[in-house]
Amino acid sequence: MNQVHKWSLGLPLLAALAAPVYGALGCSGTFSQIVLCTGPTGYWPLNGNANDASGNGWNGTLNGVTFVAGGPPTATGNQAGVFNGSSYISMNTTATGTAFDTIEYNTSWSIVSWVKTTTTNGHFFLAKQQNSTPFRGWELTDPGVIMESFDNGNNAQFLIDGVGAITNTIGDGSWHFVVATYNGNDSITGFTLYVDGVPVATQVIHDGVRNFDMNTLGANTIVNNAPVTIGARQNGGVAFTGQLAELAVFTTQLSSGQISAMYTAAVPPPPSTPTPSSAILVMLGLGAAGLFAIWRTRLGRA
Repeated sequence: MNQVHKWSLGLPLLAALAAPVYGALGCSGTFSQIVLCTGPTGYWPLNGNANDASGNGWNGTLNGVTFVAGGPPTATGNQAGVFNGSSYISMNTTATGTAFDTIEYNTSWSIVSWVKTTTTNGHFFLAKQQNSTPFRGWELTDPGVIMESFDNGNNAQFLIDGVGAITNTIGDGSWHFVVATYNGNDSITGFTLYVDGVPVATQVIHDGVRNFDMNTLGANTIVNNAPVTIGARQNGGVAFTGQLAELAVFTTQLSSGQISAMYTAAVPPPPSTPTPSSAILVMLGLGAAGLFAIWRTRLGRA
């Protein structure tokens, strides 16, 4: 037995619902196409070289990094950078006035990376941080994300940990998508961490040695003259062991929809299996009253 149904949605309500969906999913295609459409400040696929694919010219210099086939499932290429615990890639971003200087405690930004490792030792995936006092800068690492500055004896640091979600997940030797976003509110509440497209619970980690102000950076700037560095911080400090690829920096806070779109472009969800009682959509249109759909449902027999 079949039944025909009609559903409608008024135009004003339709517009209100469509706006955030379009903002999250307005970019489509492959992982690389979505990243480029979203407007990165720097984007390094690491597909056999350290060139910046964003078009902004922040090409990297290799310091002991090699490349290997079998990169993440992003369709950009089939290679990834190999980091041995002392190798790294540095970009010519030491001069003041670069776009990376807009990444600050009171501005929004995001960091994206694909990571493959069997070692979770707190070392850095992507950073722009000094390797000596006052350690100004930011970094994405396997516990989470750090933003710190120790200017004038006023110690201030945000170390936002994924409550084991990053450290316990990425050490399995498989590729994982790790993202940190920040909304610029000068607070620990401004950070969100994602693993494989899904937001994870976070906590603030206390060092136990330094007297960190764990709630706000205040006037302690994180702008610095260190280069943006892949696999370490300035001069190879706190270097990473494993493989990295598809790293990007944005001077905006990526939405959960944008991050999900990037991940599912690389790792599509398995197709759903319809059941005899599922609804089959047969018509979708836009009429004077708004969006409408007509579908036929096959009803089960008693």
